[in-house]
Amino acid sequence: MPDQAWPGQDRQAGPEPPDLQPDEPVAGRHGGSQELHTRWRGLLGLDSNPEAPKKAWTGVKALSRRLAEGWNDEYDNLEPVADLRYHLQMQVYLMLQRPERWSSGEPGEDEKQATLDALSNAVTNRLVELTKRRLRDEVRTGWQEAYLQKGPGSTFVRARIIANDVYDRGAPISTVSASPDQNRFLRDVADVVEDVVREFGGDLG
Repeated sequence: MPDQAWPGQDRQAGPEPPDLQPDEPVAGRHGGSQELHTRWRGLLGLDSNPEAPKKAWTGVKALSRRLAEGWNDEYDNLEPVADLRYHLQMQVYLMLQRPERWSSGEPGEDEKQATLDALSNAVTNRLVELTKRRLRDEVRTGWQEAYLQKGPGSTFVRARIIANDVYDRGAPISTVSASPDQNRFLRDVADVVEDVVREFGGDLG
């Protein structure tokens, strides 16, 4: 899905917006951060992952310094905030492809795709700030603690801190018995989707 600005749209003349199942953004899709955790546990060297092999400890430490001190949220090709945004974009895009119904009957394929693309782009714009807040601002103490590690064994300790105090808190995996962090994460993402759909004149039940 292209990462671009919300295109201009005449809502009066444009196609009817979709109505979505109210619980789908929460229960149906956004627990999908499992893939993100799997990728980062591989990059951190906590698990073996041929698709995301372990990065050098120097790169992980450099990343943690940038996020700890607040002057960047990436280092080289380590991009935790952008990775979270990408995973959420994909999940939202898939969810939007299957609306429960259309407000005034299902439009033609071209109109349908134009509306869904505009919705997806608008959600993407909102996710920029959400992902910065979730994996940068609200977990800065985790990044700071990770950066401060030094000496023998510090590579493993740093990796565990990032996994537990950054990812498990900032982008938790959904479980049956959701923790407060999981509930808040799912609610944050659901709020973004709901706000955009309603701005387009759609409904979530």
